[in-house]
Amino acid sequence: MNRNKIIFAVIWVFILIAIVYMVILINGSTKNLKNPNKPTTGAFSIWIVEDEKEKFSEIIKNFKEKNKAYTSTNLVVESFPSYEEYFYTLQSAIVAGKAPDIFVLNNNEKSIFEEQISGLDPTLINAQDFRKNFKQFFWDDLIRTTKIQNSQDKKEQVLEFLAWVPVGYETLWIFYNRRYIESKDVASWASVSSAAKTLKERNLDIIPIALGNGSTVPYSYDILTQFFMLDGINTLNKADGNKMKQWLSTYLSYGDIEGDNAYNSRLMELVNSWKNGLDLFSKDEVAMLIWYPRMIKDIDERGFKKTFLLASPFPHYFTSDGKSLVNYNYFVVNKNTKNYALATTFLSYLASEEWQNTYLNAYPYYFPALVKLEEKKLDEKINPNFNIVWRDFYNPDFIFSSFDKWLKVLYDKEVSNILDDTSNAINSFDNFKNVLLCKYNKIVKFEKLSSVCK
Repeated sequence: MNRNKIIFAVIWVFILIAIVYMVILINGSTKNLKNPNKPTTGAFSIWIVEDEKEKFSEIIKNFKEKNKAYTSTNLVVESFPSYEEYFYTLQSAIVAGKAPDIFVLNNNEKSIFEEQISGLDPTLINAQDFRKNFKQFFWDDLIRTTKIQNSQDKKEQVLEFLAWVPVGYETLWIFYNRRYIESKDVASWASVSSAAKTLKERNLDIIPIALGNGSTVPYSYDILTQFFMLDGINTLNKADGNKMKQWLSTYLSYGDIEGDNAYNSRLMELVNSWKNGLDLFSKDEVAMLIWYPRMIKDIDERGFKKTFLLASPFPHYFTSDGKSLVNYNYFVVNKNTKNYALATTFLSYLASEEWQNTYLNAYPYYFPALVKLEEKKLDEKINPNFNIVWRDFYNPDFIFSSFDKWLKVLYDKEVSNILDDTSNAINSFDNFKNVLLCKYNKIVKFEKLSSVCK
């Protein structure tokens, strides 16, 4: 065989190999197009926090009705009673390779689990459409960017994508007893302080507001955080110096047994009986209570008189100053899920108006993330047993924002402990910040691993 024939034969071999390879690719692509939502085999797991597991079944039912390919798929939901318990379980599950397909994270930290998350394809949920449809603070928290290279001119382009999907949020409110407090008394924080002083002068047996320590004030760590945010502080590293001292002192002043509020005069009684400020509020011994809306169920269960309960947004000193803390958990896809098609389909459903409606019906204590549902929600009762509607809690002039706690579980636990140590609180908070930053740098940034955090 001459040299030309050999070269010709070699070329044909390469051509045949290329043809076979292309056929394989085309067959694979055609198979995927014919069955884009191939039913998932085995269980598909979803983990949530603090929301009733049973109510999530209605959401899954609606999802399956709209996505027939997953009718026979077993979607297993687990709900954890506290974020701390959830955090450490999720951590262990990831290490053991048993993490859920979809899980939730909290907005008030840059989560250590971000590397475990798969971003959403922009063709499923477009970032610009997200801006049009969702509240602005979600844009800041949930839209991410990445750089991609244009295949034609090789230039880099910035691509926006949605990392996670929110469905609702909550803010702190003041619940108050209308026997003692009027709406004008909670219009600003200066009004609250004035009303507390006046009420105490009229009735020594009434504590104006359940505020002043950590252990018997539910969500005390977020109440202190909200005080910081009244000064525009939205990250822990800015909570220092005179601003930190001012707001920490303001919070603790409401517990001073010699002061106008004197909440800590009942501290040991509550601690020894495993009770908190809600118990005093329910017995008409406290006039005001700061909580999240979900706690209206606890108020109801303790038999609070229906006609006396009213509510108002957490007041600012001035409407135009400061920010209101938002708290929410967002849904994410585990990057190691074996059921990516189902996971992304489910999250796309989460972002739809229909699903958001279903979610809010299941968990009515959340305010809608979707703007178009907001007006509809305002005149709805938060609980059928009380004459309170969502409009009572909402001030459209407030600016809403997340607060970066660095490490939420450690922040919440330690701030609550600091608020119980009134005599050393300011020094303890300064030291706590240094320790938390040290741990954050180790856990999240893998920096200074051999340093001692103290």
